[in-house]
Amino acid sequence: LGARREMPTAVEIESTIRREFASIRVFFLDGKYVTIPADAWTTAGQFALKVSNMLGIRTKSPFAIFEVSSEDEERVLDDDERVLDLVAYWNRLELEARSKNAAKSSTLTKTISKKKDDHDNIEEFHFQYKVRYFFEVPDNDEPAVELMYVQAKHDVVDARYPCSDQDAVTLAALQIQEEFGDCPESDCQYLAGNLGKYLSEKIISDRNDDSALEAQLLKLYAKLQGYSQQEARLSYLDYVKSWKIYGSAYFFAEPKQNRDFPNQVVLAINAKGILVVDPDTKSYLQEYPYSQVVTWGHSPNSFVVVTGNAVKQTKVYFKTEFGKEMNTMVRAYVEVLAGGAGGSTAT
Repeated sequence: LGARREMPTAVEIESTIRREFASIRVFFLDGKYVTIPADAWTTAGQFALKVSNMLGIRTKSPFAIFEVSSEDEERVLDDDERVLDLVAYWNRLELEARSKNAAKSSTLTKTISKKKDDHDNIEEFHFQYKVRYFFEVPDNDEPAVELMYVQAKHDVVDARYPCSDQDAVTLAALQIQEEFGDCPESDCQYLAGNLGKYLSEKIISDRNDDSALEAQLLKLYAKLQGYSQQEARLSYLDYVKSWKIYGSAYFFAEPKQNRDFPNQVVLAINAKGILVVDPDTKSYLQEYPYSQVVTWGHSPNSFVVVTGNAVKQTKVYFKTEFGKEMNTMVRAYVEVLAGGAGGSTAT
């Protein structure tokens, strides 16, 4: 692992003196969290394994630990990163930001509102455990199914996937059934003031009629009578899996030597293949299913994919700073399709 990059925090030092583990919170997309023990040598890979074991997840390979900031930026952690070293780094950044804010405001009147502004301007970080690879998980691995479901509903409501109003309402009904069970016979108030929990802002604003939208949603919800929580989750996942864009990670890129594409595109990489998406119209400009991908590669500032067969091949270049992550994702999905270890349940 090499030498530490950061000075340990006071909490880590105190835990070491007491010969105890430090307690670190790991959050999920639904706001829930677990507390995981870690020491100076705990790596991100070991940390993720502790989370999955605590949750009882058997199919561990789809999930990973992410570093998430209050600026809505995130990155997946490398398996060999030391967890507490990263916490110490966050702590240093916070102290430096507070020091800088204090220096800027030293000549100003210190009011309560000013102190609040200073706090709000400081970037904060936390760990998040969620889906990295959208591999298939067995229906009977209920903790894994739950995390896949939580990821899917988050992405749908956040409008990460283009979908029709009817699709969105159908999924929202399944989400309500999963959360509350069968629709009550008397007046149902689950949706009162809560449409944004189940539908994207765009759909709500486009319809501009909350009452009609609630009525449509409740009508579909009532038809789901008898669905168990697990059945609602699986139905939700089956629905979104039919979309070619489902499970995509998005990367901005500039096509090179290709007049068929605009100057900038979005490459959507998922378990089925690579999609070239127009960032303005959201239309699919090209699709590269893995069955047609001969090979691929990357450099620090590019990604290349070769499609075709043994007789005829086409090479497409893209300029991007995300080549390494794109290469890693494509390799993981292709290995699973080829019968590799992507769906491993090893502990």
